[in-house]
Formats: sequence, structure tokens, C-alpha cells
Amino acid sequence: GHFEPMPMVEPIAAPARPQTFPERRKRPPKRLGRGSRRILRAVAECVAPAKVDLGFDPGERTIEFIEHYLPYLPPLLGRGFPLGLRVVEWGLVLRRASSLPREARTRYFDSLGHSRWGFVREIWAAVRGLTACAIYSHPAMHARLEYAPQGYLDKMVAYRREKFGAPEPW
Repeated sequence: GHFEPMPMVEPIAAPARPQTFPERRKRPPKRLGRGSRRILRAVAECVAPAKVDLGFDPGERTIEFIEHYLPYLPPLLGRGFPLGLRVVEWGLVLRRASSLPREARTRYFDSLGHSRWGFVREIWAAVRGLTACAIYSHPAMHARLEYAPQGYLDKMVAYRREKFGAPEPW
């Protein structure tokens, strides 16, 4: 057997970065009802650092954050979120948690995290986590915590451009 040498293959050009249009993917916020807003304000008051002037209202920030977040959840979760808030409100007490004094409400919310019912623990973890995201993602909290990630982000963008020819590896 005699084999023909393989022809030289031209190198493939780097793939063009796909164009994205994030503004097309933006969804309008999902407005929550008065009861859901009341519960979120009560949760935010207990999740936010106590006795500290944050420079913003954590309850209003939480409501705004979650209303903009809900449209991106799977439809069933988005529609069920207010029901989950009702579980947080009424879960283990015979009256509204939002009507309890702050100290009692904080103890009650802590007890939700140790509930024997797994679904209650999961709902509380989701509500508490979203509330913490809302509060700690506010620019005033970044300043208060001296959290300034932009230098690191700029360094990573430069690294990815050098390595991949684009800020992202795709």
C-alpha cells in the first residue's frame, strides 16, 4: 500500500462572536399584591442589618428586586411565589408574622429554617436568599462594605480577550 498524502487544510478563522440583544429579552416586572409586599417588608426588616442606617429602605428594595426577578422564573414558580410568601407569613404561628414585633418575628423566621417540614425550610431559604440578594446588591451596601469588584472584572475581561479573543470563552 501506497497512501496519498493528505492535502493541507487551511486554518479555520476564529468564530465570530454571536450578536446578542439583551434588551429584547427584558421582561416587564410582575407586580405583587399588597399582602405579598407587606410580608416582604417584614422579612427585609429582619434580614437587613439591625440598627444601621443603610441609606435606602430594605423593604422597598426587596419588593422592587423580586418584582423584576419573578418574570424570569419558570412560570409555575413565578405564579406560586405569593403562595410561598403566605407559608412564610402563616407557617408556624396563628397570626400574621408581619404583625409580630421585630424580635419575635426574627425568632419566628429563624424557626422556619429549622422546621421539621422540608418544604417550609425550602420556601424560607428561597425568600430569605432573594431578600438578602436584594439588600446586599444595592450600591449603598457595596459602598458600606467597601465591595468594589470592578477592578477584578476588568482584569478578567482583559484575560479572556487575550486568551479567547472575546470577554467570554464562546
